[in-house]
Amino acid sequence: MYHSAITRGWFSADAISFWDDRATITAWVEAEIALAQAQGELGMIPADTHERMRAAVSVDRFDMEKMAADISAILHPLVPFLRQFEAMCPDDVAGYLHWGITTQNVFDTGAALKLKRTHEKLVADLDRCVSVLADEARRYAATVQAGRTHGQHAVPVTFGYRLAGWALELRRQRERLVEASQDALVAHFGGAAGTFGAMNGRGREVLQRTSEILGLRPVRVPARSNFDGMASYMSCMGVLAGLIEKMAVEIAFLQRTEIAELHEKFEYGLVGSSTMAQKRNPSRSNNIIGVCRLLKARIPIVLDSLVRLNDADSATSNVADVTVPEIAVMGASIAEKLAEVLSGIAVDEDKMLENFGLTNGMIMSEGIMMALAPAIGRGHAHHVLYDAVSQTLDHGASFTSAIKSHPALAEGGSNLDLDDLVEPQRYVREIVEWIDEQMRTLSE
Repeated sequence: MYHSAITRGWFSADAISFWDDRATITAWVEAEIALAQAQGELGMIPADTHERMRAAVSVDRFDMEKMAADISAILHPLVPFLRQFEAMCPDDVAGYLHWGITTQNVFDTGAALKLKRTHEKLVADLDRCVSVLADEARRYAATVQAGRTHGQHAVPVTFGYRLAGWALELRRQRERLVEASQDALVAHFGGAAGTFGAMNGRGREVLQRTSEILGLRPVRVPARSNFDGMASYMSCMGVLAGLIEKMAVEIAFLQRTEIAELHEKFEYGLVGSSTMAQKRNPSRSNNIIGVCRLLKARIPIVLDSLVRLNDADSATSNVADVTVPEIAVMGASIAEKLAEVLSGIAVDEDKMLENFGLTNGMIMSEGIMMALAPAIGRGHAHHVLYDAVSQTLDHGASFTSAIKSHPALAEGGSNLDLDDLVEPQRYVREIVEWIDEQMRTLSE
């Protein structure tokens, strides 16, 4: 799906490039050379081994077609790579390749190197989203919008309030991803069973130094059956997908013809339908929604990969080798695409106000009820508003007239200024102040 002419546009081209075959071979070469450098510095192999490897080996010289054929023939995912690596090196250098480690060490470390690049992009795009949302939240802090619960008008909110909530959610999830990365962006060099058995007592030093060279952290436990760090990071990706999907669903909803409060950026040449020329669909939002669902569907597969038999289990680790790259590309893609959508959104404040007025003041029922409550009690006040709404909806009465004529207001509530109470700005005053406070904190 990442390379199909039909679907590749749904995904980030940069993220795809971080996980393609060339990027994988590059990561494996980096891991092997870093290992040789660390072992050379520690006197375990000749000190210049890594320099001679680097001079001899070129990613462009790997024959990918032959590698694919050899992997299919021998059913081993790394040995064909090692054979081509060795063939590029002088014999006395090739003999020190892959010294004291095993296939999964290279796979897992290579995945961490690719995920590191993905994580850096993801965080940058999330920061971009948060920045746009914070700026727009300030801009629309007092723009009244109908709050909707269960798809129905509820109470007044502001569009800035909605954006501020999204900004804070994304910032919190960004921090969770950064925290989870501490145990995901790690180097794995524990050897065949994770015990450093072939390192002559220098395994911990090799792991520490190799990690430093690669710009990763050393894995806390070198056991090959441990997958919790990566699974935790991928689970955070699942939460991120849920948050971004929620935002994209709301953006698409607010673009409905009957609502039309938002519009995605539209340029001449974009097509909404092959037959209906008038269509301007929320295509970008819908694509984000689809990718979010694809990502979330893969999280249970990653969690299954936590269950690994004994000290290594390729039946499980192979699943992770496929699923982790998919989630990584999707996660980076939804953040990038959301940033693009948010940067191009057009807001129709007049339409928001028009939609707000569809209930002719009934959306202010809670505020009026709470103003009546000190005089007649909250329960009685609720009955007054309930009856007034019924009179309005069922019999076409004026909402304010139905309130004023209610028998319960014969004493104590008749002096209420309903014109003032149905003015939404008084209702949202505090949330406007909250937006200012929260967005200031966010920018700090």
